[in-house]
Amino acid sequence: MEDRRWGYELLSRCRGELMGLAMLWVMLFHAFAWRPKWQWLYYFKGIGFCGVDIFLLLSGMGLALSLCKREQRYGDYLKRRLVRILPAYWLVVGIYGLALRLAKRTTLKTVAWTMSTLAFWCNKPNYFNWYVPALLGFYLIAPAAVALLKRVKLPQLVVGASWVLSFILYQVMTLAGWGEVADNAVTRIPIFLTGCMIGVYLSRGKKLTWQGTLGWCVLPILIPIIKRVQPYYLPNGLWLALVCVPLCLAVAWLMERLPKGGFRRGLREIGGASLEIYLLNVIFVLERELLEKVIPIGPNYLVFYGITIVLNLLLGIALHYALERPLRWLRGKLLSEG
Repeated sequence: MEDRRWGYELLSRCRGELMGLAMLWVMLFHAFAWRPKWQWLYYFKGIGFCGVDIFLLLSGMGLALSLCKREQRYGDYLKRRLVRILPAYWLVVGIYGLALRLAKRTTLKTVAWTMSTLAFWCNKPNYFNWYVPALLGFYLIAPAAVALLKRVKLPQLVVGASWVLSFILYQVMTLAGWGEVADNAVTRIPIFLTGCMIGVYLSRGKKLTWQGTLGWCVLPILIPIIKRVQPYYLPNGLWLALVCVPLCLAVAWLMERLPKGGFRRGLREIGGASLEIYLLNVIFVLERELLEKVIPIGPNYLVFYGITIVLNLLLGIALHYALERPLRWLRGKLLSEG
């Protein structure tokens, strides 16, 4: 019988489905030319960047569980993560970058900076992917973050302090001209640490009590209070850090009421190939004008996005499976040599 108990285990049991939903939400957000007529759908589409925060929450949780489950050298830990991310990134971004260069739409210098993943962190112009470089930054700090959260008695205080520090850093970095890094990475440190904290909880068998559930549900109420008290703009990543956990718990609870096959299986497929789907989705977004010449637009871009989203999903899943065996071999090779 399927385990449907309430608790942090919900996020682990439905991780694939949640990542699939997050990917679809990001793709909906990236359908920039489509203007929904219903106000609620327009708003829901407009906050599709929340999918990135769900990814970071679940990534932090997964990394913490892995780090708590077994002792591993930092080098081996990095090899496992980099093998999952970089080959797909280099393949898709490299081919796209070279195509842009051949079309004389970019320079080899820009392609090299983007391929290195350093363009985002060094505040270079015209790079064409920010998420993977930001994700690698979080991967680099995860072991130290998990070690700290395991050591302290009240890890939630560490997460709370990171929220305040991220808010201050965001203001300073934005004024200094580093708004891209501040908005996309710095403000998302709290949600990543929250995921790490939940991973530590899961490794220790910590139960989610009704008091804990109430605490997570109270956090979103702080958003209008914070916005009223402080005069500065509250970045998306920071208010989402207060909403993400109760949102994911509620969605996972509803998800477990559905059969495991069908819809849930499709979401798990999308979630498992979310990296490849995202990498290709960036290209679909950047090359919309070119694609419009060969793909029908239809009323309000519905036909265009219906075709391109399905095509994006199929290509991303196919690429994921195509890379699965070579990456497994490469991972085994690197770890055996280490």
